[in-house]
Amino acid sequence: MSNVLFYYNTRFGSFSNDILYETIESYFLEGKDVHILFCDLKKSSCHTNLNGNIVKCLFCRIGSKITLGRFSKKPHIHYIRETFNSNLDFPDKLSEYRNFTHNGINVGLGALSSYVSLTRNINENLTNEDKTLLKKLVITGIQSLNAFSELVESNTYEEIVFFNGRFSEVRSILEYCEKNSLNYKTIEFDTKEGFSKVKKLTFDNSLPHSKEVFKANYNLVKQNNDSEYFQRRLKGTYNGDKIYSDKFLKSDTEKYLKNPVIENNINIVYFMSSEDEIFALGDEWKTTNFIGNQYQNIEWLIDYYKNRKKINFIIRAHPNLSSLSFEYVGRHWKKIKYPNIFYIEPESTIDTYSLISVADLCIGFSSSVLVECSYYGKKTVLLGDSFFKNLDICEEPKNKEELIHLLEYLHITHETLDKRKENAIKYGELMLSSFGLDYNLFNWNLFMKTKPFPAHWFFK
Repeated sequence: MSNVLFYYNTRFGSFSNDILYETIESYFLEGKDVHILFCDLKKSSCHTNLNGNIVKCLFCRIGSKITLGRFSKKPHIHYIRETFNSNLDFPDKLSEYRNFTHNGINVGLGALSSYVSLTRNINENLTNEDKTLLKKLVITGIQSLNAFSELVESNTYEEIVFFNGRFSEVRSILEYCEKNSLNYKTIEFDTKEGFSKVKKLTFDNSLPHSKEVFKANYNLVKQNNDSEYFQRRLKGTYNGDKIYSDKFLKSDTEKYLKNPVIENNINIVYFMSSEDEIFALGDEWKTTNFIGNQYQNIEWLIDYYKNRKKINFIIRAHPNLSSLSFEYVGRHWKKIKYPNIFYIEPESTIDTYSLISVADLCIGFSSSVLVECSYYGKKTVLLGDSFFKNLDICEEPKNKEELIHLLEYLHITHETLDKRKENAIKYGELMLSSFGLDYNLFNWNLFMKTKPFPAHWFFK
């Protein structure tokens, strides 16, 4: 009988509980011997409990026991215990956690991902509170790693399975698998068809946000003449991302665009991304280019354009940055005195798509809005990292000289623009395509997106 090992991290409010539950049940039906690693830590910091609240930990442990009682067969249960007394010298800079190791295993990436995802703070200089949070997240990862490594060193597993793979409580396990050439699967859920039709995605020896997997799927997409994706984005009905179209006001947009300075000059529009999202993805994603990070790129472009009388540089902050006051949001750019430099704050009701229509050149660091710019026939420059990098959807300058040449001459041909529109359409078709599986044994869509508790606690 073949063995399967699951790391089961209970995440209340997530579809992951029920998807993992069905996956384990399916292995039972196949006659496999299932081992499950549960967390039994009493006050651990993790992606669902950043501060290590003891009550949340208790609730999570109780939840794991309830799940254990719902399986049709009894699995082999193993627990993560308090097994690590820290004497590590923890980093003082945030980015140093990308390569922070313990016993040769990277234990910093998961902590970095959870910390940035939850706080959205990418300030390099850590406060004492920041250091404490990151230290706790690292320790959780090490404790998970210790329990996991003991299991795989004393047992042979045909498959190793865990959810997502990039957060503090599990990333160190993934890093161990990578270093020791152990085959693993990560599980994620897909909401492209809406929260009432969630599907299960499985990735072999890969994180769900792998660019290589994305590119492979992109190459599988059949080329079409157009894609409904762009109309859905425009109308705010696309399920795969946050859409802000309902916040835009036509009156505010028209007033802004009728400004003679906008109407009569060349407009270079920079569409900001949520820089923290890229920072949190981990080592596969680059957070800087030949100039620096997104903030430094915008600073450089402001300096480049500040004395151009007939050229406007318009910075559109991503609406997902609303209510944030970190430096990388760039709110101080609103106070710039140069008459051709404009900053549109995240909360603005000015329509992003109207800005695309008046843009002579669209620039961004990683925002998917750039794909839409290429779809609408705009000259587009990608400066950072993204899923669509190297797919010939945008210009991708490799150094300052190439960037300056683009900015000075806007030389992109119509033939190139047509080809990039075709590639953008293919991207749009991929965004509408789901490679996920529907439920088979258990309807994990019960309770839909509210998911107060795992549905398998109440139904089988």
